Amino acid sequence: TTRRGIPRDYGKEEIAEDLAYADPLSDLDAAYAIEDRPAVASFIRQNGLREVLLQAREPLDVAFGRESRKVLRLVCDGDGTESLFCLVMWHGEMGQARHALQSFDSDWWLGQGLAATGLNFDFELI
Repeated sequence: TTRRGIPRDYGKEEIAEDLAYADPLSDLDAAYAIEDRPAVASFIRQNGLREVLLQAREPLDVAFGRESRKVLRLVCDGDGTESLFCLVMWHGEMGQARHALQSFDSDWWLGQGLAATGLNFDFELI
């Protein structure tokens, strides 16, 4: 170890992992707007969703377009179950949004096998 108690083999990868654990949203900020940051951060950490959200950026852009705004919002249903929603803010027509979501689901999301993780993808017409 060094004099600060950090092992010599503690490299950039380990430091990046520690920083991501401290603020799991830091590398998600470029892709997502985040509502109620402390609650969303806690949910992402507890459910191990950071990596899948990072991986979802490109498939979301392909399906909905790079210019689309994506919002992470924690939602609590009637029985107290929390879910994290990634909502794509959609300026177009309902049919186009549905088609984009179906494309995202079939091309990427359903293949991830993570439907029961408390993470959902949807759109919101604006």
